[in-house]
Amino acid sequence: MADTHDRLSVVRTALSILEGRNIRTVLHAGDFISPFVIPLFKGIRLYGVYGNNDGDRSGLCSKFSEIGGTVMDYFCPLTLDSCTIAVTHGHIPELLTLLMNSGLYDLVVTGHTHEPEIREGAPILINPGECCGYLSNRNTIAIFDTRKKKGEILEIC
Repeated sequence: MADTHDRLSVVRTALSILEGRNIRTVLHAGDFISPFVIPLFKGIRLYGVYGNNDGDRSGLCSKFSEIGGTVMDYFCPLTLDSCTIAVTHGHIPELLTLLMNSGLYDLVVTGHTHEPEIREGAPILINPGECCGYLSNRNTIAIFDTRKKKGEILEIC
C-alpha cells in the first residue's frame, strides 16, 4: 500500500479487503500524511517508510509505536517467509536504484508515482499505486505472495 494521503474511508476499504483475504501484514510505502490514519492499522503488522509529504514524522512515529508498528526514514528492510524485502517511498531515485541493483532483495516496494506497476525480475518491483485515488481516480493496492513470489494489483473502489 502507498500514498494513502489521509483518505480514511478508502484505507478502511483496503484493510477490509485485506482482512477478507486473511492478510495480516501491511507494507506501506509512504505518504500517510497525518498521524490519525495510523490507528486504522491496529491489529495488523504494519511496516512503513516516510514519504515526501509526511511532515509530522514525530506524530507518525508515536502512532506507529502505539500499535506496535515499524516506521523508518528512507527504507525499511525486512524478511517475511524467507523473502527479503526493501520498502522505500521512491522520491529519492538514487536510493531506489541502489536497492534495485544491490542484489540483496527479492522484492522492492515503492510508491510516490501514484502509478501501479509490477515489474518481474530480480528483484521484483511493486508499486501499488495510490490508495487515495486523488491523481488517477483509481484506488489501488497490491498484494504479494511471499512464498510464490507473485504480486497482484487490486482496484479497491
